[in-house]
Amino acid sequence: MATPPRRWFDGPLFGCLAALLALDGWIVARLGHISGGSGGDAAGNAMSRGFTALIQMGILAVVGTIAIVFLVVRSATIRTGALVALAIVALLVMPLAF
Repeated sequence: MATPPRRWFDGPLFGCLAALLALDGWIVARLGHISGGSGGDAAGNAMSRGFTALIQMGILAVVGTIAIVFLVVRSATIRTGALVALAIVALLVMPLAF
């Protein structure tokens, strides 16, 4: 009797993906709470907030692209590479949020 095929969301790689996506999402959310400036003119404060939002969207685009690659490709080697890329993104973005 043949064994049933494994579901795509079973296994330790998907658990690592979920944990890294949660970490990246928390970092991006934390980045959104950074104040653009406490003083100065309104235009400078708005520009600072705009650049922060632009950085957030860029980070989310990179994280989303890597996550889609992880979900579409079935190769364990490429999935492991995608997890390493997500971890590198988290490590590079973390200093911006703190």
